[in-house]
Amino acid sequence: MKDTTAVRDVLSTRESEVLRLIAWGYANKEIAAQLNVSTKTVETYKTRGLEKLQLQSRRALVSYAVKAGWFATEPTDNLEFESAVVSPGLMGGQSATHMN
Repeated sequence: MKDTTAVRDVLSTRESEVLRLIAWGYANKEIAAQLNVSTKTVETYKTRGLEKLQLQSRRALVSYAVKAGWFATEPTDNLEFESAVVSPGLMGGQSATHMN
């Protein structure tokens, strides 16, 4: 399902939120804290979402996100992230707030 046209029909709202934040470079722990869920729950949403989109890795997810236009707006437009500021160039869950 690598076609980006029917994502809303395939992913739950929470799966979509989690995958978008992962694509932006947020760590599972950061996502869990902001969504008030456990990191295990974030992993579950990530796994289910990747399976539904037939994607195998974070790298494939980022590629998909580019094609789907997920980077057109900041992830904070829909969620309130207080301390985690992520540069689109950062990958692997490392946020700018953790950089020295």
